[in-house]
Amino acid sequence: MSLFELCFEDVMRSAPRLLKRCALSGAALLIPLTSYVGAAMAQSQISAPLRAAIIKKVISYDKALSATTNATVFIFYSQPTSSEASELSGALERAGVPAWSTSSEEELKRRGNDVKVLYVLADDAPNGVRNYCKQAHCLSMTSNMQIVEQGDASVAIAAANGKPQLAVHMRRLGEEKQDLSAEMLQLARVIK
Repeated sequence: MSLFELCFEDVMRSAPRLLKRCALSGAALLIPLTSYVGAAMAQSQISAPLRAAIIKKVISYDKALSATTNATVFIFYSQPTSSEASELSGALERAGVPAWSTSSEEELKRRGNDVKVLYVLADDAPNGVRNYCKQAHCLSMTSNMQIVEQGDASVAIAAANGKPQLAVHMRRLGEEKQDLSAEMLQLARVIK
């Protein structure tokens, strides 16, 4: 099963609202929806709704977070990505995942150990953010594959060859006291 197939069911859960608006059957919706997702992948960027579905799925496969009833996703962004952070935050909320975003490391520190998932929308993960995730046992995620390859975040959700790609840095995952299931790791490129 691919990452797309795994998350497709989550994306399709929002389809009934669209069906009511458009008065279409499920079969008629399937082709435009897959075309929409395919178009987003062709642009080598994952759409906010698909990224939100993947984030939600990764959280559900993290054994350390599965006991947490409502893991809020904290989106840390740099100023050039503020609109992307807003889009992702809205998509997460629509997917039923509480989310909030800021560009302030001080805001993150004020939250203490409340943050369980940190999504970095920036060119790099600042030292304060990296250290926070280790100390607070917070799962770090990003759309920047290079951040994960360097060991500065645990999970990357990026586009490669027109498809979503998941990468997991195992050492970093252990430092954050997170434990992704074997099923999720089978879908990912594992970095030791």
